[in-house]
Amino acid sequence: MTVPGEGPAADVRAPYAFPLAEDQPGWNRWVPAPEGFNAMFGPVLIRREGEGPRVRLRAQPDLGWMNPRGVGHGGAIAGYIDSVGFLAWYFLSPGDFRAATVDLQIQYLAPVIIEKPVDAVVEITKETGKLVFASGRIEQENEVAAAFMICLRKIKAPR
Repeated sequence: MTVPGEGPAADVRAPYAFPLAEDQPGWNRWVPAPEGFNAMFGPVLIRREGEGPRVRLRAQPDLGWMNPRGVGHGGAIAGYIDSVGFLAWYFLSPGDFRAATVDLQIQYLAPVIIEKPVDAVVEITKETGKLVFASGRIEQENEVAAAFMICLRKIKAPR
């Protein structure tokens, strides 16, 4: 177990490395720590989309995402959106920051099928000294399953 403030966890960027995904050309990969909330999302592929501050992130849902009807649980989808909002900003920004979600709005439009990859397309719409605003959508096979807006509060890393 790593003691807070010591070892690799002391480097705020250490848990958020995005090495190239050699088995998926054009993508990077984020692998969450095996313990903690983000572990439920498994490895997430990530790549820049177009010229602006937009990224596409891809995860493979598993049974931990499933509701009693056999499709993605709204809470699991909300957790994924919360995580990818931060990952998208962190992937695009070289700063030494952490962040906390202060607002998240989601419109669920279609069920998420557990057996199929889930893409999150996230665009950073505005960034101020302390806040990051982003919007996006959750897609499966080119169908929009959810739309969202998220606001993150930047937190300076401890020194």
